Amino acid sequence: MALNPPEFSEVEYPDVITHREDSSFELYLSLELDLNDSWLAQVLEMLMLSGQKAAFVVRGEQVEEASEWIQRIQMDGHEIINGFYGDMITTNLSASEIRDGIHRTDELLADITGLSPVFFRPKNGEFDARLLEVLNRTGHEMILWNVMPTDQVYLHSQEVVQLLLEHSEPGSIFRLRQNNAHLQLKEFFGDFIMATVQSGKRFAPFRDLLSRG
Repeated sequence: MALNPPEFSEVEYPDVITHREDSSFELYLSLELDLNDSWLAQVLEMLMLSGQKAAFVVRGEQVEEASEWIQRIQMDGHEIINGFYGDMITTNLSASEIRDGIHRTDELLADITGLSPVFFRPKNGEFDARLLEVLNRTGHEMILWNVMPTDQVYLHSQEVVQLLLEHSEPGSIFRLRQNNAHLQLKEFFGDFIMATVQSGKRFAPFRDLLSRG
């Protein structure tokens, strides 16, 4: 099964974005990558040549070492998502610690891009009402996903691509990570982008989610 959405009540947390309901054929691609990996250049090249847009989740501690890549991501028209500062689960922190981690990442990114991120994603998508209260004050939109390959052994890259496309619907938000234990993103990413384009769909800019119906 390729679907692996985060578990929470959309009734209780209606402001959390997991997909866009009023989309016709657009999909949304979020990437959690090692920004110091030279493969990032190939990812950006594939996206550019295919005319697709993505959002890159960036943690605060990644910013200084990857400033040139962050500039390139922005220049290519992709979104940057605040991924917090540090590797802590936000539900283990106080409200002030959460706020500080968000602001610190915002400031580091703004120093490079001139803009503060609009979107925020906590580690592993784990959150509580307290985090949403902080985001309400900081003005960030919580962005999660509704399609992600599970961490299991697949036979080949085409199996992953087929499962992803089968379980996607218009307005779906994909979460693709580079550090899955059994699933190597490098092995299927190019095929996934090509198959998406050939299916007549496209990955739209994340800012479109702000005008969702």
